[in-house]
Amino acid sequence: MLRIGAAAALVALALAGQQQPTFKTGTELVRVDVTVLDRNGRPVPDLTADDFVVMEDGVPQRIQAFRMLALQGAPAADDDLTLTIGPRDTTRHHELARDDVRMFLVFWDEFHIAPDPQGRMLRDDVVRFIRSGFGPTDFVAIMDPWTPSSDLTFSRDRYRLANEVSQRRGRRGVYLPFRNQAEENHMRLREGPEIARAMVAVSALKAAALHLGTLRESRKAILYVGHEFGIGRDTSAATQEVIEVANASNVAIYSINPEGLRVRGPAFRTGMLANIAHNTGAESFLSNSPELAMKRVVTQSAVSYLIGYAPSPLRQDGAFHEIKVRVKGGFQVRARSGYWAPDAASKERAKAAAADATLPAPIEAAFAELARLGRESDDEPYAPRSILVPEDAQAALSVRAPVIWRVQRPVDLKMALAGELPPHAGREFTRADRLLGQIEVRGPQAAAAKLSVGLMDRRGKRLTDLPFTRTDSGARLDLPLQSIARGDYLIAIHAEGAGSRAAAYIPIRVR
Repeated sequence: MLRIGAAAALVALALAGQQQPTFKTGTELVRVDVTVLDRNGRPVPDLTADDFVVMEDGVPQRIQAFRMLALQGAPAADDDLTLTIGPRDTTRHHELARDDVRMFLVFWDEFHIAPDPQGRMLRDDVVRFIRSGFGPTDFVAIMDPWTPSSDLTFSRDRYRLANEVSQRRGRRGVYLPFRNQAEENHMRLREGPEIARAMVAVSALKAAALHLGTLRESRKAILYVGHEFGIGRDTSAATQEVIEVANASNVAIYSINPEGLRVRGPAFRTGMLANIAHNTGAESFLSNSPELAMKRVVTQSAVSYLIGYAPSPLRQDGAFHEIKVRVKGGFQVRARSGYWAPDAASKERAKAAAADATLPAPIEAAFAELARLGRESDDEPYAPRSILVPEDAQAALSVRAPVIWRVQRPVDLKMALAGELPPHAGREFTRADRLLGQIEVRGPQAAAAKLSVGLMDRRGKRLTDLPFTRTDSGARLDLPLQSIARGDYLIAIHAEGAGSRAAAYIPIRVR
């Protein structure tokens, strides 16, 4: 683990075609994504399972699942080449999980990129490649050390991506003006701002690899763009942590070091990032043309072999097990260096966590409504609907679609109570807003029904009960938002009578 004293607190700031069938390895099979290159660094196609030898901890393993993927990024007739998938677009995450599409993350490390004019030369090179170098169906995202991994957006819109990069700057050795309060705090640390910046960068890189591992099982690539750096005496520990997370997440981290842009001084293709690259099945580049390095990465990703094997002997010991893959013919092989085996207790905890993470269909559907907010449409702006359970109007007990008023001024409250303010159709609010809601409960059991109103988070966890006032037709909700953090929530309304239940979920986004 890293130990940098006061600087450790700053790490958290950085953490913030026809579709082919998905490659299945089964419950006990280990998946290995393999790239095979010839002497000229070009991918080798048309190999068979008999051409491969897989070793785990020095013991030969029998290949039980095998598949070759030709990944040129060529689109099928139904592929959307403008598709952009944001962190809240959960209904489209299956597109990212496809084995027949590639996923790249360009990590622009502004802390270790020189300012203009050298930074501009590097930025222009990367922009040119993004506009035309990736395949049409490749998903690409851009981040810097301050980008929370939870905010990563993957896109096929090359001009949108190029515009993101064009706004990046190199800030190596540049401390003023401060980008945020955290940077100002860097100047006061005993270790100095460079160590603090290095910690933020490596922590963001580690968090990005961990996040990519949650999006899909198949191979992902991070293209780190920036000069080599270290974290003092903790460099070795930091390197090992990133390697372990990347291998566990099946992420290859390529290092593109623009040291060749320097006019004077030595240039060595060694260091922490080069070490990470070589131990995650990737490659390190020392080049004054990042465009050529990125082209090589994409070219080498054109052919991939998916191998699955059941470890023999099978060990569930929670330990790291080394994987080595060889190919007949003396070709260069790239694959992750191993995996961490689960232990029995971890598997049980994982099963329990998976069960807890499964949301009831109505709750998942309500959050899916929020995922559509802000999308461009030829029609009127999209207004999320409330999710009702059950929706049968003839039920003995039912909750009708709640009516919401957005109160921003005292006069709004007065007009809403008098029935003179039109209901608010949207579901996006600020923390300065106040929500007034009318909840209508119908049916023979409505008068005696027990009613509860609560606030739920994105995991479906009930955070708190919300106060409400019973009325003749149901209830009235008065909810100031200043005490609620920014995020996506559900207002959950439950009515329970003699053997009957009904519910309504109102999705809201607080900015």
